Order: sequence, then C-alpha cells, then structure tokens
Amino acid sequence: MNSLNEIVKECYARFGLAYYLSECIGKEMTSIYAISGFRNNSDINRSRIEEKYSEAFSLTTGQLAQKIKPYLDDAVYSKLEQIILKRNYLAHHFWYDNAVKFMNSNSIIELIDELNEMINDFERFNNKLMNLFSAKYTEIGLTDELLNESFERVMDGTDSKIEKKRKLKSIEKLIRIWTVKNRDCNFYIFETDDNELWSLCDVGLGWTSKKKVESEWILEDIFNKYLPSDIVPRPKNITAWNYSFSLKEKMIIKINKLESESFYRIGIKKVV
Repeated sequence: MNSLNEIVKECYARFGLAYYLSECIGKEMTSIYAISGFRNNSDINRSRIEEKYSEAFSLTTGQLAQKIKPYLDDAVYSKLEQIILKRNYLAHHFWYDNAVKFMNSNSIIELIDELNEMINDFERFNNKLMNLFSAKYTEIGLTDELLNESFERVMDGTDSKIEKKRKLKSIEKLIRIWTVKNRDCNFYIFETDDNELWSLCDVGLGWTSKKKVESEWILEDIFNKYLPSDIVPRPKNITAWNYSFSLKEKMIIKINKLESESFYRIGIKKVV
C-alpha cells in the first residue's frame, strides 16, 4: 500500500469485513434463540421457528444476548458481552472517534491493524458459537437449510404461507376453538376476538400457517360452550408443552406433551 488513497480504501474494506462478521454473530444469536427451549423435533414446527426469529429481530443485540444467556456457559457469555461492545463501537463510534486519523497514513495503518484484530476475534467467536450449537441443531432435527429458509422468509416477508402476526397481548379474548382433523391426529386452531388464528406451541398460543377458517373445521361444543373467555395466551412459570388456559365457569383447558410423544394431548375439566 503506497498511496494514502490505497490505505484508506483498505481501511474501508477491513471495516466492512469486521462489521459483516459481527452481523454473522448476530445471525447465529438469532438461531440460538430460535431453537432454545425445544426438547426434540416433535416440539417444533416451521411457524414456531419463524415466530421466534421475528421476536429476535425486534430485540437489540444486548436484549437478545440476555435471552440466550441461559443457554451459554459463563465464559462464552462473558466473551459475547465483549464482542457486543466491539460491535457497538464499530456501529456507533468508529468513524466519529477516528475521523482525525485519516489525515495520516501511519494512523490509518494502526486502524487497519485494530480492525484486523476484530476480524480475527469475530471470526473465532462465530465459529465457536456454530460449533457449540451444531450438535443441538442435529439433536432436535433442525437442518441448516430449514434455519436459513426460515430466517430468509421472515426477513423478506414474501412467504405465502407465513405472515408476520401481531404480538400476543397479555390477555386475549378467545372466541372459538376449531378442531382440525387429519390422518394422524386432531389439532386445534384458536381464534381471538379480532379473528386472528393461532396454533398451540411449546409455551402457549403461537403462530400458525392458517390464514382463514376452512370449511372442514369443526366447532366442538365441549370447548366452545365456555367461550368467549379471557385467557392468558402465554402462561407463566410453565415447562414446555405443559400448561393450561382458564375459561369461564371455572373450566380449564389442559395441554400436555411428554418428551417421548409426537403429538400433544388436550383436555378440559372443571376446577374444584
């Protein structure tokens, strides 16, 4: 690098690579969040993965780090905090703090060296995260293809089957529970008072690929005679696939699925 212009261009290139690698770490963080809490592949469907990606995209990097903290050991989380500080420095302070240094080639070379250190640090840490969680992806039956497809579909919003839904409120008015029969088992679609449709997931109500009520769906009296009811759609202090919704007349809907089971069980009973 002989001329000042060449050195400046190299600095721009190094900055671009460093920031790109920091975003790769961010993408890996969203994938970790998207798979967290699932026991095996029967706990998961594409709608739930895409819902969790959408949630992750609404968070700052620091907030997302807090969400995945329970799934990282202390040393990895401590390193992640350092990485986030460096990423935020690049995003918000690097050019402002170093503007005066671009008048001197030696100062720019020092910046290039600083960026190269970040590049190496980011690349090593991204590889570490990928290696730590690749076994988990395999264990629960998630492929890189599925994760990447779900990521891209949420990012571009063009998928015809999944539409980004509003966030669940702390209390939802449930007006109908639809029974959908298929070859293997029944599953259930929950309709709220704004006619949004929701499926059951590991933590309560979640996204569904269904956009509208279909003619073959059934309204079974065993559930619907206790509707409308105000429910907590994401019950607190639960374990995966083990929760209930309280309906009027002291009735509760109980959802349960053991880790060894492929399909959830649903029942209704009166609280004594």
